[in-house]
Amino acid sequence: MLNHRHRVKLLTWVVLTCFAAPAWAANVDGKAGIGFEETLTSVGLRQTLAGGLDVPDVRPSGLSGRYWVGNVGLEAIFGASLQFGDRLGHAGFLGIGTHYAAFRAPDVNLTVGLRGIFAWANTNQDDHDLGSRYGFALEVPIRVEYFFTSAFAIAAAVGPVLHFPSPWRTDRSGTSVAVRNPLTTGVSSWDLALTRGEFSGGLGFTYYFL
Repeated sequence: MLNHRHRVKLLTWVVLTCFAAPAWAANVDGKAGIGFEETLTSVGLRQTLAGGLDVPDVRPSGLSGRYWVGNVGLEAIFGASLQFGDRLGHAGFLGIGTHYAAFRAPDVNLTVGLRGIFAWANTNQDDHDLGSRYGFALEVPIRVEYFFTSAFAIAAAVGPVLHFPSPWRTDRSGTSVAVRNPLTTGVSSWDLALTRGEFSGGLGFTYYFL
């Protein structure tokens, strides 16, 4: 059993050790990184369960790259998929954004950004071309990035999303018909949500290698 003096010494050692541990500075000026990012447009759990088979063609989550200049970060996110079997097709998206580090702590950054997403989808079913569909989205991600080390960080975001697809296409008969947005499954020209992705949207990680 430790006596009182030994317990005080042990407690003092633990406290000093904790305070002496290095704090990872969330200074990313001049750093570049790659990782994974799930945008706010990604389908949330509620929509997946309620939507059944009527799910979007494109779930914009994929490979991300980012580069910081001072408090301003540049971002690119890309993803694509191929479909085989009775339905042949391809789909993908490209997201371009910028973020501003509004608040910085020793190991956490809070950023506010603007991100644009362009998505496309094309499907052929039973040798019938169902046509190409295009969708656009603007997001305002409020993003918290937590640094486990100076090189590795995870992030989560929330914010409003505005979708506006190319709402019409002309099929081979020359008839203009409404076509669903590959990002939302809807045929409406405008769709505003906060946030469509719910808690499954806006998650990601980055490994900073420079």
